Amino acid sequence: IDELAQYREKNVIPNPMDVIILAKPLVDNKFSSLDSVERYEILEQLIIAYLDINNVSKAEEYLNLITKKINNEFSSRLQKLRGMIEETKGNYEKAIDIYNETLKKDELNEAVHKRLIAVNIANGNRDEAIKLLNKYLEVFVAGDEDAWLQLADLYLLDNQCQQAAYCIEEVILTDPRNHLYYLRYADIMLCLGKYQMASKYYCKALDLCKDNVRALYGILYSNQYLLKSKPEDKITSNETIQSLINLAKEELEKLY
Repeated sequence: IDELAQYREKNVIPNPMDVIILAKPLVDNKFSSLDSVERYEILEQLIIAYLDINNVSKAEEYLNLITKKINNEFSSRLQKLRGMIEETKGNYEKAIDIYNETLKKDELNEAVHKRLIAVNIANGNRDEAIKLLNKYLEVFVAGDEDAWLQLADLYLLDNQCQQAAYCIEEVILTDPRNHLYYLRYADIMLCLGKYQMASKYYCKALDLCKDNVRALYGILYSNQYLLKSKPEDKITSNETIQSLINLAKEELEKLY
């Protein structure tokens, strides 16, 4: 019981078989002796573990047990599990319907919003997923790094680079010491033809993570493009640009 509780409290993703080994005997043999809230949470963990190993029949069996024991047919948490079962079956449209109906009754349910976003992405509904992610970030957690990164990926798939750049800016504000975010932003600037900005962010990434090969190549390429640019498109002198190119080449030669 304590180990299962730790998984929930620490919000870690355990090996599903470990969860099944721990949770199944409790549910099968000690269900009535468990605390009313605890029994539901353990059952939920067990169902999700079975879905993780694609054992839908067992997940449905234990979902029916929840429904009978707790007698709360319209619980948002139960509906979320029903939707997840349909997702695992590949019935994305049915899962979307379940989540949408649930949100009509419980519109501020963050977990169901997340599932609705995930299933729309899986079903190829990119525009809808973008709309839902924007709503999620506005209503729930503006500082959710994973959500911003996911939104950036969707924008990039749609060739909306400027919008993707904005998403990465938000992530950098949340975690300004993560060099990977500066690299992503620099890559987008490079795609947009903003070579001066790309060089700046590749340099920042290198400052945070010494000898980073991707940052060094980024400095090299962005400054090579910048060197060929019109004078009005750059604020750095050609001498400085050339020195950055030389520096990147020298550092890459040391690494290889």
